[in-house]
Amino acid sequence: MEEKSYLKWISLIMIILTAVRWVMDIFMPEININILITVSAIISAVYMFMLFGVLEKIARDYGSQRESTLHMVKILNLALYIAFALLGLLTLVTESMEIGTLTLIVGIAALVTAIITLVTLFKLKKEIGNQVEA
Repeated sequence: MEEKSYLKWISLIMIILTAVRWVMDIFMPEININILITVSAIISAVYMFMLFGVLEKIARDYGSQRESTLHMVKILNLALYIAFALLGLLTLVTESMEIGTLTLIVGIAALVTAIITLVTLFKLKKEIGNQVEA
């Protein structure tokens, strides 16, 4: 994992971008931050893809049954973040009501994916913990 220190730096960039978005949203709501949201979604897509690649490798190293689920979640996350980025770009061009509906649908899909990810990671942790104890 030491060679994956770039994930820490990407995490830091994502934290800063999120903080800037929140501050702008709270104190400067009149400013359109869609480009910032789009850039954040693109960085998040790359980050999640790399992070789930590391998690897949950990699962593979421990012979876990969760490797295929992690691969599926990696692809789902990538698709969702690409969808968020595209929706962000579309909102730069148009202020259509359909885009708000699409964003809601993608957001719900992201929530479901996050729950699947959470359950999978807890099961992976338990599985690896059991192997280490044995």
